[in-house]
Amino acid sequence: CYACMGAQRITGPYAQQITEQIDTLDHDSDQVRAGAAEALGFLRATSAEAPLIERLGDRSPTVRQQTALALGWCGSRQAVGPLLDTLDDPDPMTRQAAHVALTNLTGMEFPFDTTAPRPQRADQIKAWRTWWSTVRSEQVPNSVKTLIKGFQQRPGSGSVTASSTYK
Repeated sequence: CYACMGAQRITGPYAQQITEQIDTLDHDSDQVRAGAAEALGFLRATSAEAPLIERLGDRSPTVRQQTALALGWCGSRQAVGPLLDTLDDPDPMTRQAAHVALTNLTGMEFPFDTTAPRPQRADQIKAWRTWWSTVRSEQVPNSVKTLIKGFQQRPGSGSVTASSTYK
């Protein structure tokens, strides 16, 4: 099962939920498949990355949207290429979901207008692909390091406060 893959064998209710949701990705109902993809994202089911990537090609735009968003929560570098391809999906909402997922996964924000004419979108996708082609798998991209450094230098960064307490 997908939930049992990796260096550690995951067992228990969490693994069972992941396995059930992965199996549900093959359901006949578009809504049920979309719900399964959404659930896998909420579960941060990194072990579900491969079957989610497969679902980016689903016949239903709703399933593709939920799958892209789920990969934004539980995807890795392996999801970036397929999400870049999804920026050219026929459905504008799916393109938007892929853009949100890429922004979440990479920490980068490149302009992307999901409703722009195809040639304009192609240029925007090219910017993403050009950047991604410079990212080496063994290190954090310099552009992300710059973003993090800028965040760390902001006044008040690094501190956390709570407006209330629980128990």
